[in-house]
Amino acid sequence: MNNNVIKKIILIIIFTFGNTSIFGQYADRYFEEGERAYEEERYSDALKAFKMGADLGDKYCCGKLAGMYLFGIGVPVDYVAARKWGQKGYELGNSFSAGIMGYSYLMEFGIESEEMLEKALPYFVFSYNAVEVDEENAGIYGNIGILIASTYELY
Repeated sequence: MNNNVIKKIILIIIFTFGNTSIFGQYADRYFEEGERAYEEERYSDALKAFKMGADLGDKYCCGKLAGMYLFGIGVPVDYVAARKWGQKGYELGNSFSAGIMGYSYLMEFGIESEEMLEKALPYFVFSYNAVEVDEENAGIYGNIGILIASTYELY
């Protein structure tokens, strides 16, 4: 078999099975590795593990990775990278990622910016209304975001 046929077979398998079974198990493993490294303050190891899981479509890894970039934990603050991974986690239904997205606009544009409110509010609302709160901070992010928006009578 030539390389092109092998590549096509691999792509078919990936698109067919997506983030289920084998891929999901690897993503779970990366999340656990990332959490352990993060707790031990081995941030470069945590970043690598969360990135591997996020690349496999793990919404929890996406949120953690986004948070590390947003708050500059083990890496320089990078709003673009934070939003890239936060958006991916949000699209996968992660309330923590939604909170991170809201805070990325808050931190970049400031609390009194209309642009911040316009961009951040949908993410804060999602985090606030999430049925499954993925991390304790997601609820806090949502509550603070709604509080900020309500002071401007936008909610």
